[in-house]
Amino acid sequence: MTKDPTVLILDDDEKWLALHERRLSNAGCPYCSTQLAKEAIQIGKTYSSIKFALIDELLFLPPDGNHQRSRQLQDWQGSDVVREISDRRSDVSFIFVTSAPKDLSQQDSQILIREEAKLRRQRGVIDLIHKQEIEENADAVYNWLVQLLKQPQLPASSGELPQPKILIGLAVPAEVLQNGKKRRLRQCLKDAGASGAELNQSVSRFLEQVRPPEKILFIETPGSKKLDPCFGIKANSQSFHLLEVLAQKAEQGQETTIEETDYHYVHRRARDDIKLSPDLDPREIQDFAYDLDTDGRKRRRDGVQFEARSGKSSTLKVAIARLRKQLAKLNLGPKSQLLQFEQNCYRPSFETGILLYAEGTVKRRHR
Repeated sequence: MTKDPTVLILDDDEKWLALHERRLSNAGCPYCSTQLAKEAIQIGKTYSSIKFALIDELLFLPPDGNHQRSRQLQDWQGSDVVREISDRRSDVSFIFVTSAPKDLSQQDSQILIREEAKLRRQRGVIDLIHKQEIEENADAVYNWLVQLLKQPQLPASSGELPQPKILIGLAVPAEVLQNGKKRRLRQCLKDAGASGAELNQSVSRFLEQVRPPEKILFIETPGSKKLDPCFGIKANSQSFHLLEVLAQKAEQGQETTIEETDYHYVHRRARDDIKLSPDLDPREIQDFAYDLDTDGRKRRRDGVQFEARSGKSSTLKVAIARLRKQLAKLNLGPKSQLLQFEQNCYRPSFETGILLYAEGTVKRRHR
């Protein structure tokens, strides 16, 4: 253990433990490391100098020296370590460095999203690094990690869940970015000569002219400022359209809200063979549409829409409910808090904007 360690490393695999140690040691980052979850908890609670923790999620018992132990899990896993330390220390920021989500998902996109969210959505967790990313490009990952660990202003763990930024990514020719791979739209326009007075109008003109061959979402993790391409919400979906409206308003300096007039609903073609059964019990419909809140009062479930005969029912409400669920799965926050309804419009609790990236530079993940 180094003197006054600032980083705690927990991994049951000696190979990964040694790799983390060597990289941090070469970068001059003082650390302490262990293969045991219980020991990591004790270290995290004891040493006030520790500000970061690199945690593996799936922890097996290491060999005992006399013989190889069977693949037996430790009593405490990575998430347990995070919870135990963060309950005592609110100033420690955690980064999961693990292969667990991808191993458990077996290339199933929905399972991968769910497993990533389970790790990210814990108090004090600021980021997640897949070990597969390190195997593909160790220098890039560790350079980014060391730069984060050496930041003078450490991302404080306030006890609340982090709120990432959602950026709409537009693919553009590489020359637009002036030798960069990714750049924010407003900065590109400033570099192109747009003044502060005409910047908002320049954004509008650019968006009218550009016809990107591809659009994707990027999530910017708070604290680390890491850009993570997200392919879970497709560019031709209603959810993407709603996020695009918010991003364009933000870039043009307008109030970032969504109203009925902002949403262009496309009716889905219904199947002719689907008919409601005349024998359907009205009480079953009521049980499906309503539930009880914490105070015992009856409330309508999220996403339920009653089709009024007047034709005044809101198609936007259904689309917002669907978007909330998708963003919650992507670890953007609790779905009830993501888009608040106030004064006849929906207001996001997250920041948004537009990012330009060079065509062909974003690799699609196996999801």
